[in-house]
Formats: sequence, structure tokens, C-alpha cells
Amino acid sequence: MDGDSNCMDWRLILEFLVIVGALAMGARMGGVGLGLWGAVGLLVLVVVFDVAPANIPGEVLLIVLTVIMAASAMEVAGAFKHESSWLEPSLRSCSSLGSSCAGADNALHAPVQCTVSSDS
Repeated sequence: MDGDSNCMDWRLILEFLVIVGALAMGARMGGVGLGLWGAVGLLVLVVVFDVAPANIPGEVLLIVLTVIMAASAMEVAGAFKHESSWLEPSLRSCSSLGSSCAGADNALHAPVQCTVSSDS
């Protein structure tokens, strides 16, 4: 019984490493690569480790669909233009603090690029 338990522990550790490795590779690629590497990790678990995939999470998919539909309705209504009118000045003020607002360095990931004028 003890030998069987030890084998299951190693198998669980290997399965965990496969998932973490696939997610790490996907995070390095970013975007769609994360989903593709997640699918590769799932494929390895199903084929190599003989793990049965679970049912499709229908409720989660409906929630994601609802959020996407709400965001697209807000975009059509112009809510994002209104939001950027009050958000942009606060994002631009970060340039006075010496921090970078452009690209992935921005914690808000807003499509606003701060500039610093050198009037000194």
C-alpha cells in the first residue's frame, strides 16, 4: 500500500509540473499563446497520463460571453471615450513622477502613452 501511494504522489507531482510548464511557456508567449500552451498541457495529461478531461464549463462560458457582450455594447454607446476623458489626465500625470506609462509597464494597461517634456 505504501509503494502504491508513493507512485501516486510522483504522478501527481509530474502532472502538476506539466501544467505549470505549459502555463509558463504560454505566459512567455502571451495572448493566444497562453491558450494554445494550455491546450498542449491538457493534451499531454490526456494522452500521457490518461486523465479524462472534464465537462465543458457552460456557466463560465456564458459569463464570459455576457461580459464580452456588455463591453461591446458599452463601446458602441461611447462609454470608453467618456471614460478616457477623465482617465487620461491622471495617467498623464504619472510622467511627472518619473515613471513610464507606455506599453506593458503601465499597471492599468491603458492605450495611453505618457510623455515627459524637457523644459529645464
